[in-house]
Amino acid sequence: MKYYFNTKYTNMAISTEGAVQIIFKGSSDFFTSGLSEKKFSFGDCSCFDESSFFVDYWKEYNTASVTLVNEEKTKDLIKGISEEDIMITGAGLSKIAGIPTQKELEDSMFLNDPLKLYECFMKDPNRLIDTLRFFYCRLSVAKPTMVHYKIKSLQKQKDFAVATENLDLLHEKSGVEAIHIPRSAYMLEDICCKRAFLIGVGNPCCQSILRSLEESGTAIYAVSITKPNLNVNNFKWYPGSIESIFDGR
Repeated sequence: MKYYFNTKYTNMAISTEGAVQIIFKGSSDFFTSGLSEKKFSFGDCSCFDESSFFVDYWKEYNTASVTLVNEEKTKDLIKGISEEDIMITGAGLSKIAGIPTQKELEDSMFLNDPLKLYECFMKDPNRLIDTLRFFYCRLSVAKPTMVHYKIKSLQKQKDFAVATENLDLLHEKSGVEAIHIPRSAYMLEDICCKRAFLIGVGNPCCQSILRSLEESGTAIYAVSITKPNLNVNNFKWYPGSIESIFDGR
């Protein structure tokens, strides 16, 4: 398994087979003057595609208007989902199944602390690889949650599209055919829908798709405990747990 990270300070590729490649950005100069623009490798890094290093997940977007929606209203909206809508799921849904989120992975690998990352890499690069192996293990053994099965039941009734950024295949394990982002993002490029429901999406890699959906008239709704970082002008947000919205549905 290969995984690519892009943060404000570093680009990193890492594999469960035992390879790590780190590029420190110029922005790391403020913290560690000797690391700016430096590149370090461990193991056989020939499998990595460096073009995959440079997807800027870390960028912060300033949404012009965010409207809070309460639990009852959000439940009604989900209940009224139709074939004209799309549901996009993210790490918040995987977290319910015991899988670390992207931010938790970044924190455990010191990707937002260039000095600690450098020290860890120089002293024990296998610690970084073991962290990814643990993540992969969680992906392999995790089971669908109540929410996954509620989404399956809802999709069977309403026939809407489901897209996901998650690698865990929990939708498939629950019986849902999901479009996987970014691997199959091209399937969403020309999609037209009335509403997009973002379930547990925090800092999505499909920002351009969301912006395109909004520009075509799609209303954006989000369910997540923390405010999602979205490259759209307006969205409606329920700041609560995913389970509460699908409980009893």
